[in-house]
Amino acid sequence: MKNVSLLGLGIFAILLATCTKETGPQRPVNPKVEVCDFGPLNKNLLQTREEFEMAKGGGGSTGGPKLRDFDKDGIPDINDNCPKTRNADQKDTDGDGIGDACDPYPYGNEPSVGSVILLDFDGYYLNSPMWNSGQPKECLSSGLYPEQIQTVLDSVKKDFSKYNVLVTTDENVYQAANPYKRMRVVVTTSSEIYPGVAGVAYVGSMFWGDNTPCFVFSNLLYYDNRRIRITTSHESGHTVGLYHQSQYDANCNLLYTYKPCDWSTNTGPIMGSIGSSCSPLWWVGPTPNGCTFIQDDNAVLTSNLGIK
Repeated sequence: MKNVSLLGLGIFAILLATCTKETGPQRPVNPKVEVCDFGPLNKNLLQTREEFEMAKGGGGSTGGPKLRDFDKDGIPDINDNCPKTRNADQKDTDGDGIGDACDPYPYGNEPSVGSVILLDFDGYYLNSPMWNSGQPKECLSSGLYPEQIQTVLDSVKKDFSKYNVLVTTDENVYQAANPYKRMRVVVTTSSEIYPGVAGVAYVGSMFWGDNTPCFVFSNLLYYDNRRIRITTSHESGHTVGLYHQSQYDANCNLLYTYKPCDWSTNTGPIMGSIGSSCSPLWWVGPTPNGCTFIQDDNAVLTSNLGIK
C-alpha cells in the first residue's frame, strides 16, 4: 500500500501539489505519491467505458481496441519515433530514438539544456509500472479549447519563470531533453487512472530517468482554467521534490494538512489549498511531516532546477 496524502478540494476552492549521458537519483523502492483529493465528484463529468473506447478509436463494444496513431503515418504512437509528426520512414540519423522529422538536432551535437516540463493536453499512451497497476492505457485529451491551453501554459510558465526549466507543449523539446531532467504532465479526462482525485504525482519523479509522468484530471476540475493551472503547477512541484504546505497552531497541533489562503495578504501556497481569489505563490512553511519540518519551496526549486 503506497503512502498517500489527500489534498482537499471544495466546490469553491482551487487546489493547489547532452551529448554525454547524465544520470540522476534512482527511483525509491517505495516512492511517495501525492494526490489531490477532489472530494464529492460530479458523475456527469465522468466518461463511460463506451465513450472512452469511442474516443480512443476502438469503436466501443462493437469494435476492437486500436493503438492510437496521432499523426496518421501508419505507425502506432507506441512505436513511432515522431508520434506527432508524420514520418513513415522513421529515419533517425543520430540514433537517439527521435526521428529526423521531429528532432531539433537530427545530426547530434545538441546543446546542454536545463530541465523540461511538458504540458501534454493531446492525449497520451500510458505504459508505466507506476500507474494503472502497470497496465497500458490510452489517456484521452484534456478537453480544453486552444485558448484555454494557452492560458494554462502561460500561467505555469510564470510560476516557474525564475528557474532553469523550460515549460512547453512541444513533444519534440521533451524528447530531446535529458531523461533525468524532464517531466510530462498529462492533462486528461481519463480520471479513472486514479479515481476520485484531481491530480497525482510522485515526489521527485522528474529526476528518475524512467519517464514516469504525473497527471491533472481536467474533467474533475470542471475544465476551469485557474483550477487546472494551479493544479498543474502543484503536481509539477511535487515531481521536482516539493511536499504539501500545512498549517499548525502554537502547540504544534495540525490545523490544516493543506494550508489555506492567508486572507490578510490575499496570498496562499501553490502547494496548499487556496481560494478562488487568492494569489498562488511558492511558500515557506511546515509540511505534513511535522511542524518543525519547514519547507522553503523556492530553496527546493532552486536547488533542484537552478536559476536562470
